[in-house]
Amino acid sequence: MASGERAAKRSRVLDPAYELVTLRSPLPVELHKQVHGCMCDVYEGDFATNGFGEDFLARMAAEGSVFALASFEGRVVSCAMATWDGSVGLLGGVCTLREHQRRGLSRALVTRVVEEASGGPRWLVLGTGSKGAASIYASLGFRGLSGALEGGAKGYNPDDLGEWMMVRDSAEPGAVDIGSPEGCKNVPFDVDAYVVEPGAVAIETLGRRHMGAAVLLLNIVAGTGKLRAFGINEGLEAEQRLAKALSDGDAVTVAVHKDTRRIYGISVRDASSGLELYTIGPPSVGAALAAGAPSASAAAAVGPSLESECGEFWERGYLVFPGLLADVAASARTSMDEMMKAGGANPTSDWNAVNSGGAEFVLQVDEQGSVIPGRVFKVQAAALASPALLEVLGSVAVRKQVERLYSVLGQEVPDHVDVFGTKFFPMWPGGTSVSWHQDCHYFGTASPQIISCGVYLGDTDRENG
Repeated sequence: MASGERAAKRSRVLDPAYELVTLRSPLPVELHKQVHGCMCDVYEGDFATNGFGEDFLARMAAEGSVFALASFEGRVVSCAMATWDGSVGLLGGVCTLREHQRRGLSRALVTRVVEEASGGPRWLVLGTGSKGAASIYASLGFRGLSGALEGGAKGYNPDDLGEWMMVRDSAEPGAVDIGSPEGCKNVPFDVDAYVVEPGAVAIETLGRRHMGAAVLLLNIVAGTGKLRAFGINEGLEAEQRLAKALSDGDAVTVAVHKDTRRIYGISVRDASSGLELYTIGPPSVGAALAAGAPSASAAAAVGPSLESECGEFWERGYLVFPGLLADVAASARTSMDEMMKAGGANPTSDWNAVNSGGAEFVLQVDEQGSVIPGRVFKVQAAALASPALLEVLGSVAVRKQVERLYSVLGQEVPDHVDVFGTKFFPMWPGGTSVSWHQDCHYFGTASPQIISCGVYLGDTDRENG
C-alpha cells in the first residue's frame, strides 16, 4: 500500500449512525453490562467465566479511568478504556463486534482515550496479539517494548503472529509506521527517565490501582524468569498473572514511589520458594520490599533483629558476622597449611577440575593466561583433602547463621541444613580476593537458590581483600 493510500485509510470518516462518547468512571450500571457483553462476544472462549474479564472491568472502573464507547442503535458495539494511578496507565479492553469492524471505530476510540489521558499518566502500556491493532497503536505513538518478551527479541515483530507489549511516552508521542523496517524496531525503555529519587518509596499490598505500573515494570528490562513463582516469561503473561494473584489473595507487595506512583519492585511470597523480589533502580528498593514483607513465623523463631538484617541483606546482597569463628580460626589455618603442603605437589591447570574423586589443587594464571608454577589459586572440594574444613563449615555456629538467612529470604527453616560443596582460596602475599559472583548455574542443583558462606581465617577488611 502506498503511503498516500495508508494516510487515506487512516482518515476514514465515521458513519454518523455511530454515537461516540467519552466517560469517566464509574460507568452507569447498564453501560457496564453492555461493555462487558461486548468484550465477551469479541474475546469469546472462557472470557465471560474465567473471572479475568469482570476483574478487568472492575480495575478499569476504579477512580482515574476513562472509557470511550461507540453505540449503534442504542447498543455498545465498540469500546476502549484506560486506567491510571499517577504517571503510569494501562490501556485495554479495545474491541469491536465483528459486524462493525473495519469501520475505524477502534482507532477513533483509542484516540479519544489517549487524548482524554493527556495531562495524566506519562506512560500508557498495553498488550495485543493483533498485527492490525499494533499498527493502529503505533500510529498513535505506541512503540514495542524491547523487554517485553523472551530475550527482548519480540515486543513487536511484523513477521510474528505472537503477542506484543507496547508503551506510549507522552514526552515522545510521535507516530511510528511499523510497516517500515525502521518502525519495526523495538524501543529500549528509558529506565533513567523512569526511576527518580527513590527515597520516598512506600510498600503497599498489590491492588487493582497498581496494575498499569506493575505490568510496565515486568516489561521494562529484557529477560525471562521474572518472578519465578509466577512463571512470567512473556509480556502478556504479566497482567494475567498479576490479576490472578489479586483474585487468589496471594501475598504480593509493591514498592511505589510516593509522588509519581511508579512501581520499582514487586515481592511475592511463595510457599515453596519463600520471598522473591523483582526490582529496578537502587538496591534500597529491594531492601524496603524485603523489610516490609517478613515471614511472621520465621521472624518469631529468630528474634527482633530479623527486620534490620533483612533490609541489610537485600540492599547489600550479603550479611557479615565478625568474629563468628575466632576461637577456631588458628587451628583451621594450621589445617589448611598442612593440606597445601600435602596436596600442592600434584596441581592441575584445569580451572573446573572436580571429577577426580578427590580435592583438586588448581594453579593460578597470569595476565597472559599462562600457568604460574607452584602457585595454587584454589582448592576444589577442599573438604575431601582436609576433613577439619568440613567440621568448621558444618559447625553449629555457621549453621545457625544459615538458618537465620533462610528467614531473611522469607523461607521456612528446613529440618536439615548441610554443606554440599567446599572451596579454599589461599591468600598469597600481594594477592587479591575473589569478588562476589553467581555460581549457582554451574553447581547443577535442583534449586535456583544457593546460600554461599565465605569464612576468612585472618583479619580481613576491604583494603586487604
